[in-house]
Amino acid sequence: MLDKIDALPVDAYIGGHNPRPMTHEDLALFRRAAVEADYSRGEPFSPFMDQDRHPRICSLAGIKPEDMLRPGYAAVVIAEDY
Repeated sequence: MLDKIDALPVDAYIGGHNPRPMTHEDLALFRRAAVEADYSRGEPFSPFMDQDRHPRICSLAGIKPEDMLRPGYAAVVIAEDY
């Protein structure tokens, strides 16, 4: 999906969970976060805690969920059976 969005002929994107427009560089960070996602290194993601799946938020190395509103932040939420 990120590849399809990135291929569109626009300069910025408005995401549903991001307070600022996202650039092609931002999309590249989110793609990297998805490729590098490791459930064992992720942190519990309580907004969607599910008794069966226990999702975790997996940020790029060295970035914490509390950095969410800072430029350069990228993460994905995955379940253990991802």
